[in-house]
Amino acid sequence: MGKTHFVRSLGTGRVDEAVRQARVVGVEFEQWLRQAEGHPPQPIVINPAPQALTQDKGKTFEEVFTLFINDPAKKRTPKTVCRYHEIVSVLFDIVGKDTAVKDIDRDTCRKLLDTLRWLPANARKSYPNLSAKAAAKMAKAEGTPDLLGPVSVNGYMIVMSTIMTYALNEGLIDRNHTRGLRVNDPVKKRDKRHPYTIAHLNAIFRGKVHQDTSMANRMTAKWFVPLIALFSGMRLNEICSLEPQDIVEVDGVPCFSVSDGADKHLKTEASRRLIPIHQALLKMGLLRVANIRQRDGSKKLFPELARSKNGHYSVEFSKWYGRYSRPLINERSNYRLFVFHSYRHCFRDALRDAKIDEQLAVALGGWASASKHEVHQHYGRGHNAQHLKEAIDLISYHSLNLDHLMM
Repeated sequence: MGKTHFVRSLGTGRVDEAVRQARVVGVEFEQWLRQAEGHPPQPIVINPAPQALTQDKGKTFEEVFTLFINDPAKKRTPKTVCRYHEIVSVLFDIVGKDTAVKDIDRDTCRKLLDTLRWLPANARKSYPNLSAKAAAKMAKAEGTPDLLGPVSVNGYMIVMSTIMTYALNEGLIDRNHTRGLRVNDPVKKRDKRHPYTIAHLNAIFRGKVHQDTSMANRMTAKWFVPLIALFSGMRLNEICSLEPQDIVEVDGVPCFSVSDGADKHLKTEASRRLIPIHQALLKMGLLRVANIRQRDGSKKLFPELARSKNGHYSVEFSKWYGRYSRPLINERSNYRLFVFHSYRHCFRDALRDAKIDEQLAVALGGWASASKHEVHQHYGRGHNAQHLKEAIDLISYHSLNLDHLMM
């Protein structure tokens, strides 16, 4: 009988006693043998059973995470993997990477949540020499106001829960003690990002970047990316990842083809779509830019944008855009509500104002349909390019003056 089966069949306490009795018998036999050979008897000393037999710690938190992140059944983008490692480094510090995963109980998880609630938003900058756990303790003692928001705190807990669910599915634990542990988010989802006002848009497109309307400047990401977002509703990384061949003609209609590829990643399956190019973008010379890039053999529509370590082309542009746009819109107290994603909110409102059919709007914006689980959604060829073109050209932003950008 092997050690593992022996331990499982008897239980830890009975194993200890069985091992002790076996050793007693062994020593008594040895004593009898010594006496038969004429040697004096020696006192019987029974050493404790080896630790390996009495205690099975199981896998550590770090070992479980390694198994989880390398799970061949999951396909994760480099950005996702990088983000997991960033979050888990904080979890390791608070929970302990060498902690046995089966020892992570409800009390451990509640303490984790409480620590995260007091973690500074920029802990590494504010407390560069402190661990996350120590930084949270210091921030709590000092009453630091700039702490992680509810979304960030819940994000850490979701990752923790995901890892623990993996451990549960693998039979390493018998319960996921993180379930239900979240903080309340008082801000409604719609209020997290606001659409730009017309005053904001006029200020942005009258700014320094768009004062220069030369062809050389039009070919830059800084000039065209915000305009593409305003008139297509595309996400920032979708635009920054565009290749010249992604501008295609379908049934005589010039379109953006939003798809994934070797270095392009879609947020959801619904993100894969065809978006006719709005007449305003055509008048601004977008097709000419695409033709020049194709003729020059450029891999990207905006080749000056470098791919970041997480696989996205939008990272540096996003940082630049934040610095550039904030002084223009002059929203010092609410600047976090107005970001590049505000263009996507503008586009959605413009679709509503134009009374675009809901299914057409969903197709253009790449949103998951509210009725996505209905059978009829999977039938037919979808919307044709001409219908989509008619719909998108109805979009307008009243009182927004972009005449100076037209060619």
